[in-house]
Amino acid sequence: MSEPEIAPAQPAPKGPRRVRNAAFWVVVAVVAWLALQPLAMERNAPADCPAPVAGAKIEMWRTSWCPYCKKANDFFRSCGLDFVEYDIEASAAAHAEFKSLGGRGVPLIRVHGKLMSGFDTRRFTALYQSGG
Repeated sequence: MSEPEIAPAQPAPKGPRRVRNAAFWVVVAVVAWLALQPLAMERNAPADCPAPVAGAKIEMWRTSWCPYCKKANDFFRSCGLDFVEYDIEASAAAHAEFKSLGGRGVPLIRVHGKLMSGFDTRRFTALYQSGG
């Protein structure tokens, strides 16, 4: 007698697993997009930019690793403001001037001869538009 033929085992259907995986990645993408929206809005918000002030001189003493220095740099650039940066770790002269100004933390920003320690867009705008 011959042995009965046994059909090979069929793999389990992959449809439901694929749907779950796709749904998971859609949720991850939506959450990431929502989390990044405030950053994108802050970076691209020209309404927050101060009106140009003739003859304004902006100087910033910074380090390469400081997140507030980067925020200030990005803000100045996005608003089209002219400014000068001094890296206090790369330049001994910049570090000496930073210390002579009483600098204790970065960024140290000078506008119209007045100093601002740290960075906040509202405080900077008020100082910048005050004209000195």
